[in-house]
Amino acid sequence: MNRITGTSIGSFILGAILLLLPAFVGAGPVPISVHCTGGPGGPTLAGRLNAAAASASRTLIVTGTCVENVTVRNLRVTIQGAPGATLLPLAAGSPAITFTGGTVDATIRDMIIDAAPGSGAIVVTNNASVTIRNNTIIVDGTDRGIDVRRGGLATISTNSITGAGASIGVDVREQALATIGPANVDGGGLAAGIR
Repeated sequence: MNRITGTSIGSFILGAILLLLPAFVGAGPVPISVHCTGGPGGPTLAGRLNAAAASASRTLIVTGTCVENVTVRNLRVTIQGAPGATLLPLAAGSPAITFTGGTVDATIRDMIIDAAPGSGAIVVTNNASVTIRNNTIIVDGTDRGIDVRRGGLATISTNSITGAGASIGVDVREQALATIGPANVDGGGLAAGIR
């Protein structure tokens, strides 16, 4: 004779809950939206990065124009632009966005990024690891579109980098490493495409 015990029923119920739990919880964390308004006082990409560090979500969807210098430090994150999303530097001499420190497996994609005068658009430094894909990068003067340095590691593909003057499209230096894919530098006025 088979007997059903309280332990058997409890095990069955627990197993059913664990099996069905993912359907109730959802597919994963919801991306964090960043709608930049192009001026001070509104939401910032840097502020939303702080929110991402404190939450389970590691994807930021950017709309509008962000006017700020952003530093991504010690964070695994994806920054993805909606059509037309733009990052403009606030301060001259500082890159529009810097990935540094313990940042690993970060991604920036589908953004329009303008380089800061005398600096660069994207900097990957101090052992950070970043994928840079499908961005439009604009550099002028002595700027660098993508600057990989001081042990930085970058995978760079399908970006459009344009500029004028003494600009450099991609600069890899100071014990850094970059894997560079197709269609990165269109050479529109750049002094050096890849150095």
